[in-house]
Amino acid sequence: MFKHLAFALAVLFVLGNCDFALGQQGLQFKFDGETQTFLPLGHTRHSVVALKQDGYMVEIKARDIKNPKVVPKFRSRTQSQVRGDLLREFGKSFDVTGTGNYLVVHPRGAKDLWADRFEDLYRSMVHFFRTRGYSTGKLQFPLVSVVFYSKSQYLEYNRRVLKSNANGSLGVYYPTTNRIYLYDATRGTGKENSLWAENLATVMHEAAHQTAFNTGIHVRGGETPYWIAEGIGCLFEAKGIHNSFRYKQTKDRINYGRMRAFQRTVKGNEEELIASVIASDDMFKRDPGRAYATAWALTFYLSERESRKYIRYLKLVSKHKPVTEYRSSDRVKEFTRVFGKDYKMLALRVRRFVEGLPD
Repeated sequence: MFKHLAFALAVLFVLGNCDFALGQQGLQFKFDGETQTFLPLGHTRHSVVALKQDGYMVEIKARDIKNPKVVPKFRSRTQSQVRGDLLREFGKSFDVTGTGNYLVVHPRGAKDLWADRFEDLYRSMVHFFRTRGYSTGKLQFPLVSVVFYSKSQYLEYNRRVLKSNANGSLGVYYPTTNRIYLYDATRGTGKENSLWAENLATVMHEAAHQTAFNTGIHVRGGETPYWIAEGIGCLFEAKGIHNSFRYKQTKDRINYGRMRAFQRTVKGNEEELIASVIASDDMFKRDPGRAYATAWALTFYLSERESRKYIRYLKLVSKHKPVTEYRSSDRVKEFTRVFGKDYKMLALRVRRFVEGLPD
């Protein structure tokens, strides 16, 4: 009883005295046989959800925590420390390329094609939100991506290590590990291969998720409505958004694949589908094609035509504390608080906006 009380008091003290920012207080205790320091995100009566020093998110049962104490400042592992960890984890068949914010694990002897593109996306995302009035937070952890040249190796790693089915995908971001895992179908040949464009769009989508969860746009450990996260992911598939400093024309910001899907499957039902993705995530499981097209169209419209309201809404959603319930009624209430209740008019504006885009 007293052990659990000490645990609860320590967690509550840390959570009550800091926000999601560098320099937060940490929680230190013996776990898995060694003393470790964690950054608590939230807790229940019996467990705490926290970040490890390498950015991994874990849920720890109170009974597994020994001698908890508050430390003045949580410190993440440095890029060089994480690089060493990755070299040991993936072994001699892989190498690690580092840039300012990213570490990319890739087959040894191959030239990395991805680190610079991730840096371009990071700069573009910071610029995208800053010009719309949203100052993103600083990165707290090195951002890691793991590249496989073999599809079977990519699928096997997802199945065996991540306990996930990655069939039909070229890449995925996992909030738990805070890493992107991707299959480079071009085997490092890049633009010389016709598969490059599809590979790049997919990976930029996942990198947008990773960047958003690490700059405070989304909350790790919290419930972010799928339409927000996937809408931003779809937005950053377009070269004029994930590499906005190089591609500056309006047409470069358009995700033509999502636009055609919207015109083919959503047009005429915008009001119903917009209301559906705002209220719940069910459509992303039931009808993902239309859900993604709807999320892209709504996000692109709001970010281009109602950017001040869009940013105000994102800030409102990001205030939700991790490990707390986010009900459908809360989602609807927050959206209508910013954009109003007239879904019919909103749907009409979205349709007209998409119809007016250059083909």
